Amino acid sequence: MSHAIHSVIVPVAGKGTRLMPVTSVLPKPLFPLVGRRDRVTCVLHVILAQVQEAGIARVALIVSPGQAEMIARYLDSLEPAARRLLPADIRTIEQAQARGFGDAVLCGRAFAEEQPFAVLLGDHVHRAAPGRPCCLKQVVNAFADVGGTAMVGVHEVGIDEVAKVGLVKGGAVSDRVYRCLD
Repeated sequence: MSHAIHSVIVPVAGKGTRLMPVTSVLPKPLFPLVGRRDRVTCVLHVILAQVQEAGIARVALIVSPGQAEMIARYLDSLEPAARRLLPADIRTIEQAQARGFGDAVLCGRAFAEEQPFAVLLGDHVHRAAPGRPCCLKQVVNAFADVGGTAMVGVHEVGIDEVAKVGLVKGGAVSDRVYRCLD
């Protein structure tokens, strides 16, 4: 098996029930974000740009019924210069019934072609520290360097955030790479 990540699966099929009623008309991945120079883009655009920055050209978006058309309209509306900053091969795969995150990832199994792949959450935007590559690029590089079978990108949180996130305990393998111990 290769130690390079060849594709990315991004589950975006969630209903966004905590953000109703807005998510009844606009899926979370299409929520607008104000970026540099006050340019407005959406969550999915930031995620796809990071996939491109990480050097991965193949992305499968796991969508719920009806989402593929909205996402296609968004991508089709981009100016050519903006579209070139995203992966060349963006596909949508429909998750016919909402069966959870694990089932959404499983929907992308054939797309991954039995090769290593990354999973990014379709409603999470991660910003790397200044001067560092994007978070996905850091995981891709660590995967290639260490040759692990599975990796999870993590970051430190303050004590006030502990109740909101999953926690891991690790032992250092190399600079900024840890083996999960607990």
